[in-house]
Amino acid sequence: MTDKNFCIFNGEIFKTSELSNQFDLSNFQSITFYTEIRLIDTTPLFLNEHFDYLLATHNFYKIALPTKLDIEKAKTLITRLLNVNKVYKGGCAKLEFFYNKEKKMCDYLIFIHPLHSNQFAVKENGISITSFKERICSDLPIRNIKSRFDIIKHHSRHNCDNQGFDECFYYSNELTICSSSGGQVAVVVNDTIYFQNNTADLQFLILATKLIDILNLNKICYKTNIEITENVLLNADEVFLIDDIQGIRWVQKFKNRRYINKTSKQLTSLLNDSVKNKKSN
Repeated sequence: MTDKNFCIFNGEIFKTSELSNQFDLSNFQSITFYTEIRLIDTTPLFLNEHFDYLLATHNFYKIALPTKLDIEKAKTLITRLLNVNKVYKGGCAKLEFFYNKEKKMCDYLIFIHPLHSNQFAVKENGISITSFKERICSDLPIRNIKSRFDIIKHHSRHNCDNQGFDECFYYSNELTICSSSGGQVAVVVNDTIYFQNNTADLQFLILATKLIDILNLNKICYKTNIEITENVLLNADEVFLIDDIQGIRWVQKFKNRRYINKTSKQLTSLLNDSVKNKKSN
């Protein structure tokens, strides 16, 4: 970031370069909560659901959200930040919450990162993916607990970079895949979509729940709570990752298995149509 970038700290706008002067890190516990919200043009997607998710996470750890930050306030602050940073055609809003031991409440930061597209896009050449078994995630941390989950992401990113891959699968044991560095995992076999088996907990992404609504609306066959193993992947017709910011990303191949790019294109188109309809209503 440069001096031209601005962020919001507890409702006030600051240059990111001045941020370190605004709070004393010694007052904060190591645990940090965050959520990332996709912006289509200047509209934050699924803001209500993101706040529900944040509330569930904070309740899980018995830490209250800032009392002066509600959904409408967050929407207003995001709009202000978009204007001051001159971001009008798509981006990502990141909300971070730090528990302040001295004040016994959460302080918060909001950042804006511009993106190249104002809709969810299909990567025509797909993404490459590998295994990450160096660290078995038998109890994968809740994904928006920054201090814990980022450790896994950092190690897996280093692993991907060294091997020349875009993303990697996380494993709950030697055979079962529990997630990936690029989001939720889904496979397609004989035109049926199978979602991995963590759809009921705090690992499940908001966009994935919205996709299930779209599947129901369009009468597309799917199943949830499915154990995805390497054998399932190697016999699948199609594999894709679901991420709240990047949308649906088609996996081109895993090991020696190459995949088609049919359902991911269809779902991306349906998702963009759903977003347009939501904005026009």
